[in-house]
Amino acid sequence: MINSILDEAWVCHVAATVRDKAAALPTLHLREGSTIYLHGSPSNEVMKAVVREGEAFLTVTIFDGLRLARSGFESSIAYRSAVVVGSAHEVTDDQEKARVLNRFVDRVVKVERTKFAR
Repeated sequence: MINSILDEAWVCHVAATVRDKAAALPTLHLREGSTIYLHGSPSNEVMKAVVREGEAFLTVTIFDGLRLARSGFESSIAYRSAVVVGSAHEVTDDQEKARVLNRFVDRVVKVERTKFAR
């Protein structure tokens, strides 16, 4: 169930402690097996903190709709969510960076490379 939520959701929030305060950053993510890649700049303070601490805290939410009733008290929001905590490190290998970036682009724009092959 968690993998299906991670695969369907577009945005995740990664959290870390930055200058002794909790901070969260919305960003793109990509799952490959048990590995989750985050898209972000290595100069971003949240990403720096995640790499420095070696641990990432992610939340992912998919909003499915509203369940409306006769009163607001009885109404609710339908959503699926996942919280993931795991070890983290920066991807430094250029080949892995290029491969993962291509996967991010394919996922975001959903372009089939064969359409442009000649």
